[in-house]
Amino acid sequence: MATGRLLQKRISNSKKMARLSCDGARLLYSWLLAHLDSNGNFYADPVMINNLVFTRLGKSVKEIEKWLDELENLNCIIRYEVDGEVYLNYPDFFEKQPNIRPDREGKSDIPNVSPDNILKRSGSNPDLLHLNRIEENRKEENICSSVISFLNEKAGSDFKQKSKGSIRHITARINEGHTLDEFKLVIEDRVKEWGDNPKMSEYLRPETLFGTKFDGYLQKAKRVIKQEQSPSREPEVKPMKTIEDLERSGLI
Repeated sequence: MATGRLLQKRISNSKKMARLSCDGARLLYSWLLAHLDSNGNFYADPVMINNLVFTRLGKSVKEIEKWLDELENLNCIIRYEVDGEVYLNYPDFFEKQPNIRPDREGKSDIPNVSPDNILKRSGSNPDLLHLNRIEENRKEENICSSVISFLNEKAGSDFKQKSKGSIRHITARINEGHTLDEFKLVIEDRVKEWGDNPKMSEYLRPETLFGTKFDGYLQKAKRVIKQEQSPSREPEVKPMKTIEDLERSGLI
């Protein structure tokens, strides 16, 4: 997780911040921001928030509960529940953090918010675009994990699924529109081509396979598949050459 988040100066003009009952609620919103994961999520337990966010301020749990209710009623946060645990989410997180790079922060331990797990409270009206972005990040994480697992299986390697470098290369290709099946196709083709070559097998690694040459590897793999699937042609039977033909051609 990153060491902090961007707090934009327009917060000073925010009507929602002005409508909060006290500076304690405003401070909670501002300080919570620095603790959010790459999807804008954090724990919603008032006791945890008091210990982790307001560590030295001596605030009471009741105060934290009151301010969380205020923030939720103004749609500054969304609260949601997964497996009995309650979490919170900033619905405008991606708008306020334009340079966020989830692939560089690793996988969060906090489950994502979704339309199905939002607690039905007054004032909560989540941004569907925001939820879609979170769902996209979840799918990217699943693809990255599947790609690394498949590579390890086929190449007999042991690359870590949470490696930031591997995730960065895979995510870049996902953003170009490549699918999990295409990743698997490249892996299978390169393992077949390089696997038995001690020198080339060293390049069966994420930075090589999923780097800028990925599309070239993919096109090569597709050509091989096409050739294998094309119907075999009977060899052309040519008429036997006569002795005269062989003499004219200089073969005898």
